[in-house]
Amino acid sequence: MNNHFVSVADKLNLDLPEIDLDSLGLQYHPPVFDLQELSISDVTDAISQLNNTQLFGDDGITTFMVKSVSTSIFEPLKHIFNLA
Repeated sequence: MNNHFVSVADKLNLDLPEIDLDSLGLQYHPPVFDLQELSISDVTDAISQLNNTQLFGDDGITTFMVKSVSTSIFEPLKHIFNLA
């Protein structure tokens, strides 16, 4: 089914006229992606919203473990996330 829509889009694309953006006086401006710095409350909110589970993730850490030490890791997590 997907092949049908891909072929239709390819045909439509061939029928579209070429547009010279320079002649229109338009310039391409890439989108700006700006992240806001996280606060301690952002980190605490995110941790509090985690589901309570004893299941291990790939790192061997459960959400129960994260929540039980959360007051000790708020600041380091905030720092790590803000480096990204």
